[in-house]
Amino acid sequence: MPAPKDPIKYKEYCENISKGNIGKKQSPETIAKKVNTRKQNGSYVSKMKGKKRPPRTPEWSKNISIAKLGSVPWNKDKKTGPLSPEHRKSIGISNSKPKPPFTQQHKDNIRKVMLGPANARRGAKHKPETIERIKLARSKQKLPMQDSKPEIMMQIALSLNNIKYTKHKMITDSMGFFHQVDIFIEPNICIEVDGDYIHGNPDKYMPDDKIKKGKMAKEIWANDIRINHKLNLLGYNVIRIWEKDIKNNLQDSAMRIINLIRILGVVP
Repeated sequence: MPAPKDPIKYKEYCENISKGNIGKKQSPETIAKKVNTRKQNGSYVSKMKGKKRPPRTPEWSKNISIAKLGSVPWNKDKKTGPLSPEHRKSIGISNSKPKPPFTQQHKDNIRKVMLGPANARRGAKHKPETIERIKLARSKQKLPMQDSKPEIMMQIALSLNNIKYTKHKMITDSMGFFHQVDIFIEPNICIEVDGDYIHGNPDKYMPDDKIKKGKMAKEIWANDIRINHKLNLLGYNVIRIWEKDIKNNLQDSAMRIINLIRILGVVP
């Protein structure tokens, strides 16, 4: 008997087939046929495999709605959905009751759970050897992963003037200081291309700007000064240039950097 085309009758047709198969077992031939199919294809291959499902039409949606008519919702007689006024009232009364204070035993139990096997290292300090190993591993990382556009523009300008450089060179000392300079030129010139936002350019982001608060900008400038001072003590010359200057006039910015390098006697 062919399957009926009417959605409601088709649903009844499928239900009758399911009820008729209850308690029945598949024959050994059918099981062997399925096993062979799985061995050949890995699994039952869907007819729609590799094809894009067609867009759902209004008629399709209507047929789905008709097919679901009379079916029992999955959440019927279950405690789901919006809360009743009585339920809300009982929750409010329960939450309004004063909570008992934490006892010392309660606090000790919480601490025991927090310091359990899963959090055994919580609060513990690294050994000096571990700290040095972590610093060494971080010093080999390139941060950020990609060069910024101003850095690339400055690198191209140096290459066009036959100036050899090294990108993201890590400079360290025996006191635990390590800093990665943007561009390094042998033997001792460090060029830092400072982003306007990251380093708080006062010409673009004033201290009272919403993006850069005054306190944050001062901390950033103080950190840059500290790095300059440390590099100078180690015998390096530091040249800083703003992102805005490179974008506005690359040629003028590059010539100023090259002239400074010539003054320092690196480039003839």
